[in-house]
Amino acid sequence: MSSAVDYIDLWIVAGQSNTDGRIELSKQRPSWLPYSNIVPNVKCFNSSNNRFELWKYSYSSVTLNNNEDKWAYDSTAMFQYANLVNKEQYVIKHSLGGSSIGVSPPAGMVNGIVIII
Repeated sequence: MSSAVDYIDLWIVAGQSNTDGRIELSKQRPSWLPYSNIVPNVKCFNSSNNRFELWKYSYSSVTLNNNEDKWAYDSTAMFQYANLVNKEQYVIKHSLGGSSIGVSPPAGMVNGIVIII
């Protein structure tokens, strides 16, 4: 006896300031983002009501997930992947801007040499 199991694609996005969403929509709008500001085929977790909702920029419904007029790299990645697999994606995102990996030496540097991982 076999049974059908339906799986969802769930992404956990966590990081520092680049995950916050620091790119202003008005200056560098992603070419794929419709003027409705909805990331197509992607739902983001809204921590204020514990629900997955349409991932929409310039709208404050998804607290801790979007800056109102800014976007981050992850929405582009999720949009591209959703189109590739032709399946809706779900995202749980949390970020902490203004934090640094290291203070002394500066993050990404060892003995004055920039470390790229």
